[in-house]
Amino acid sequence: MSLIRWREPAHELRRLRDDFSNFFDDFLSRPLLPTWWGAEMTPGTDAYETDQEVVVKMEVPGVSKKDLDIALTDKDVTIRGEFRKDEEVKEEGYYRRERRFGSFSRTVPLPGPVQTDAAKATFKDGVLEVRIPKTPEEQAKVKKIAVE
Repeated sequence: MSLIRWREPAHELRRLRDDFSNFFDDFLSRPLLPTWWGAEMTPGTDAYETDQEVVVKMEVPGVSKKDLDIALTDKDVTIRGEFRKDEEVKEEGYYRRERRFGSFSRTVPLPGPVQTDAAKATFKDGVLEVRIPKTPEEQAKVKKIAVE
């Protein structure tokens, strides 16, 4: 269940402007052609928040830890990486090639203040997980209300 939080109108207008900006940045950065046409790909990403933290999960199977770069600000988290070719096939005769190679970048806006110094990232079974604790003030703003 999601609770509506009251914020000052100026803050809401700035957030709306940022949301529109992020929407168009994300839309315009997506490939127009499917990955099998050689366009840049974007890994599947989930982002959600709990009372305590913001969590971003990204599917990056076949990517090495050393090929991942995570940049965190107080407004967003950007994950960059590269899918590398593991072998070069000299013979021609491919009848299908679906494995993707190349770089990717994805920026996820954060829903509120976070503790950037306490963020942690783990990588297991091809899934990158970034956990970013919310600030104590942001955590205190959430109040659950019982339904009678």
